[in-house]
Formats: sequence, structure tokens, C-alpha cells
Amino acid sequence: FWKTADLSKIYDSLNCPDKQRIHDTETWKLLQSTYEKSVKKSSMPKGGFIGLDGFYVPYKVKKGKHGRGIFATKPIPKGTLVWRSFQTARFEDPAEYRQFLHDIPAELACDVIPWAYTRLERTKTDDLRVVVCVDLDPGSFVNEGMTKFERNLKVATPRWTGCKLEFYATRDILIGEELRINYRFSEMDPGFSALGLRQDIPSVFETEDLDFDWGEYEDFLDWGNYESDSDDQPSETNTESTSSSSDAQ
Repeated sequence: FWKTADLSKIYDSLNCPDKQRIHDTETWKLLQSTYEKSVKKSSMPKGGFIGLDGFYVPYKVKKGKHGRGIFATKPIPKGTLVWRSFQTARFEDPAEYRQFLHDIPAELACDVIPWAYTRLERTKTDDLRVVVCVDLDPGSFVNEGMTKFERNLKVATPRWTGCKLEFYATRDILIGEELRINYRFSEMDPGFSALGLRQDIPSVFETEDLDFDWGEYEDFLDWGNYESDSDDQPSETNTESTSSSSDAQ
């Protein structure tokens, strides 16, 4: 079942609870260490970084009107590097992603499946491939801002970079404000279909050839430069890390 079933059917089989838990450090460690055992080549840094996260600013995880979210505990100046995909799991092989879902507790699989997204990644031979990404740190709690007025973060990452992402503040963020971003950088359904993980939707990824006429999909695929409604550019100097840790238990 786990090796062939559609992700939607796997999710339905988990009987996921309505109550969403805010994960503590030990839970993130479990997810990160299980990922490293589930893949042949880990995308996470080596050398005892299990349990750390990708935030460069102080924050607090709590439940708000959008569910679990990330809230600033100190002012964040415009242009600040807020989060980097330091603990993001990357799955090139869909079988390894399925194995990971099988190996973690069902309650956590209930979170991972909706957290996961797909991205395009340029290979060494200049081809493109689809990869599955899952942020195995509180970065997964960053909610979407539906309009440019609701968003205060943006992706500042070149196209075709796979799971390598950085979030920057597009304006000054106040204490207590929720961090929100545009999810267009992580459009997920067509990529999952291309990998054989979803059968209920068509795939737009019909080839990995860069000469393919992407046509109407060009805007959809431009994940790294989606924020056309803002002229804000991230600062290249304000990247000094500030210690942070989740207060959620």
C-alpha cells in the first residue's frame, strides 16, 4: 500500500486527528534523523546539527487564526534574512519519500504530507528534474499570505534551485506579527503527479528537456521570482544569525 498508493489515499488511511500539535525540539530531531536513515544521500548538513532550525531571527510558534504559525518576538528590519532551508528534506526518488512517510509516526505523517511541496532542480547535465521538499523544522509553520498586504516575507532564490530556499523580510516586521509568505514558490500538485505520487491531477512536467516549450506554464514555474507585486530587494548585508528557539511544547 505505501509503495504504490496515491498520497491522498495514504493521508485518508491515517485517520488524522483534528487537533494540531505544536512540535517540540525532540519531535523535529526525530523527523530529521528518520529522514537521514530513509535516503541514500541526505540534503541536511553533516556534523551534529540535528535539532537545529533554519531561522535567523527570534520567533515563537503559537496557534492563531490561520492555525499554527510563526510570530516575531523582536522587530525584524526590512531586508533581513529570516529563514533558510537548513533542515529541509529533499527526495529525488519518490520511493524514498514513501519510505520516510512509512517510517515516521502516523501523527507526524499527517503533518508531513500537507507540508511537502515540489520544486524543479537543474542537474549537472543542465536537465531539469522534480524533487519533493519538506521543511523539517518550524519553517513548515510559516503560513501563506493571500495578498501582498498580508505577506511580509519573500523568496530570494534563483530559479531551478530545488529545495534550496531563503526567506527575507519585505518590510519592517513588528513584535507579535505573524510571518507569512506567498506559497507560489512551492506549487505542489503537478510535481507530485509527475513523480507518480498523485494520480488525481494532470502533470504539466511532461519532459525534463530545457528546450521544452513551457508556454502558459512559464509564470507557474517561475517560483524563485514570483513576487512581481513588490519592488523590494533583500539586503545582502543583514544576514547575521540571531539565536532563536521554539517555545512550543
